[in-house]
Amino acid sequence: MTSPRKETLLWRGRPSFWNWWFELLISTALFLLSGGLLADDRLSVAAVCLFCGCAAAAAAACKRLARAYAVTSERVRVQNGFFARTLSEVDFPHVRGVEVEQSFWQRMSGMGDIRVSSTAAEGAGVVFSGVSDPMAVKEILRRARLEYDKTPA
Repeated sequence: MTSPRKETLLWRGRPSFWNWWFELLISTALFLLSGGLLADDRLSVAAVCLFCGCAAAAAAACKRLARAYAVTSERVRVQNGFFARTLSEVDFPHVRGVEVEQSFWQRMSGMGDIRVSSTAAEGAGVVFSGVSDPMAVKEILRRARLEYDKTPA
């Protein structure tokens, strides 16, 4: 009698903050502007700039925290949302392929997109967008898939 598989977490991650570079750039510029305005004793305008800078930084943080990726010993999972949630999964028996895509800027910042295609339907699968060190994550996926094929059900 064989023992049933036990699902274990192999990797968990979130998109890199570099995905929201524009929001972070705007918030940094607004923080610097508010500092200059404070030095010039323009308190009300500085407060508005500081508030807007905080809002832009919070927007980037919320977008990042709303998305989570996981690789377990049995499946690949993407979760989106805070209040309303979307969960997409692909079980390892249905994984058709794993691709890594990196634009020039993604390569320069050490991140990339990982696409896990499924045999379930055309266009089915999950995408890890803007993951740091995508080649290492791809290797974790590859090893997990090979290990899954070797493990008796």
